[in-house]
Parts: sequence; structure tokens; C-alpha cells
Amino acid sequence: MYFLQQCLAGAGFDVKVDVNAGTIEGDMGGQEGAYDAAFEACQSDAVAAGLDIPFVPPTQEELRLWYKAYELVQSCLVENDFPTTPMPSLETFLADDGRWHPYDAVYTGILSTASEEALLAVCSADLRELIPQVIGSG
Repeated sequence: MYFLQQCLAGAGFDVKVDVNAGTIEGDMGGQEGAYDAAFEACQSDAVAAGLDIPFVPPTQEELRLWYKAYELVQSCLVENDFPTTPMPSLETFLADDGRWHPYDAVYTGILSTASEEALLAVCSADLRELIPQVIGSG
């Protein structure tokens, strides 16, 4: 995602990347067509360089697994007295295409950046680690 941000900046677009949400936002300045072309070219370059894979939105089944994994993270955060944001219902999570994340307290400023390292050490939200746990539990 950061490659895309840098590439788009090189094309004249000031964008912000939210890695956790998987979003890139910015002011297109009325140049939506040029932005779309630049984005496609940058994404193609990222894929060719092995830095990215083509974006495919998660399926409902994948989002359900994410939700179960995020329940584990949310429980860990609560158990370890980290501030949290309210977890949405599964229905809301699915309807919002999985845009909620257990670390939202970090990104909204509820949790200080200094505490972020402690949070990451205690309550990982790495889906590569959590999904096998969720699948294994049933």
C-alpha cells in the first residue's frame, strides 16, 4: 500500500493510506479519470514488482472468519486493560465490508502511540496467525 501511496504522489496525487482498512483516500482535485488511470498503473507496477497482489474484496465467508479472529483480539484487549472501541455486530461488520478493526482505539487517538508497541506485543491482530486458530476451534 505504501508503494501505491508513493507512486500516486509521483503522479501528483496527495493520498493517505490506511493499511488496516485497506483504503487509500485523497483529494482528486477534479481529476478522477487521471487518478483512476494512475492508480491502475501504480497497482500494475506494484503487482509486477511483487509488492502487491491485485485487490480482491474479501468474501462474506472470509469476513466471518475475520470477525471471529477480531473477537479474540477484542477479548485480549479488554483482558489486558487496553482501551477499545465498541465491536459492531456481525451483521454490521459484514454490511460495512469489515471496516471495523480492534485496533481502532489506536488509530482514533484513544490509545497513545507509546502504548501501541505494548498492545502489538500482547494482542496481535495478525490474521495470518489468528485465522488458523479460528478454523481450528471450530
